[in-house]
Amino acid sequence: TELVFNLLLEPEDDKFVCGYLQGMESARGEEETIEYLEGLKYRLTDKELAAVLHYLFPSPQLFAFVETTKEPIQKEYWIKYSYGSFGHYDDTSAYVLNKMVSVGRSLDALTGSWHMVKDMPTELLQNLLMGSIQCSMEINGPIDILAFESYLEELHQREDADKDKLIALEWFLVPLLRHSSSKDIVRLLFEKLQKEPEFFVELLTYLFRLENEKEEEPDGKADSKPAEENNAIRAFYLFREWHLIPGVDKNGVIDGNELRNWIEKALRLAKEVDREKFVYVELGEVFAKYPESKDNPNWPPKELFAIMEELNSDVLFRNYSTGMFNKRGFTTRGGYDGGDIERDNAAYFDDLKSQCLPLYPHVAKVFGGLADQYRQMAKEMDDQATIAKLDY
Repeated sequence: TELVFNLLLEPEDDKFVCGYLQGMESARGEEETIEYLEGLKYRLTDKELAAVLHYLFPSPQLFAFVETTKEPIQKEYWIKYSYGSFGHYDDTSAYVLNKMVSVGRSLDALTGSWHMVKDMPTELLQNLLMGSIQCSMEINGPIDILAFESYLEELHQREDADKDKLIALEWFLVPLLRHSSSKDIVRLLFEKLQKEPEFFVELLTYLFRLENEKEEEPDGKADSKPAEENNAIRAFYLFREWHLIPGVDKNGVIDGNELRNWIEKALRLAKEVDREKFVYVELGEVFAKYPESKDNPNWPPKELFAIMEELNSDVLFRNYSTGMFNKRGFTTRGGYDGGDIERDNAAYFDDLKSQCLPLYPHVAKVFGGLADQYRQMAKEMDDQATIAKLDY
């Protein structure tokens, strides 16, 4: 054993030392091994003792022994603790999780425990998440998106969760939207956008430069700071996924007064920070996300069209048109099918145009433009099908 201890800090002998010490533990039993460790406390250096502890099977008895060692040994043990994920939540797993948080390994703790979030107390869930956004990647493994989603989803369902902490967590995790299948992990931020025009304008200042800003000389342009870049990225992804229109409830019923008041305040605040045009940009895109469905009795949304008509902004109409086009996504068809899909879309927008024309002429013009665009696309698809048949 003494000869093996001489190899403790040699990387090339790691597997041999690990196998030897684990075999010794198995032969002696846990109680005798702990007694043996008591004697080692005064014979080995702090690093050597910490290395021995890492090779042994983790248990409440071993954890209790670790607590009796010097602070540097304890810290080294928990920084390098790597016994995989946890089986189920109990007092021991809670102890381990809190220890990992205490040494800055919240991210690893979160990754290994996502499957037992329903059994964990709210305070521990919050501490792990808050710690994970502040810890160093140097002592943590890669980010596990599923773990973050599981934790956040569980916290959203807890009545005793701290809402301010949840919003702070959502703000940090916005960039994960591009990798997540669930956009609801930032639902509080979407609701905040829907209810607070102040927050909406704050995001505009992160994402857009001043509307009337003069172009700087090439050599006079200052580099953006990392914090500004991160805020711009978060604003971009939030706006891209935002779908909760102010004044519209979950059934699609529109409160015109609430929406008008929200827009009025947003425009006033945006004008104060020279971002007024960009209010129309984002409104056009979010208005286009109003749910189109035969099952929605509020479609087409006449109240929304009336407000758009009142605003009468080319920027709004242009972005609304782009949003309506983009939400249809890509299409698939047979090689000789032609433009039937596009003709159906053209007919759909022609119908909307005819419904809007008497009362909402500017909105009708948007739908007319979309219908013309789809007719042109239908012709192009017909031509491609004809060429494909000739080639065949």
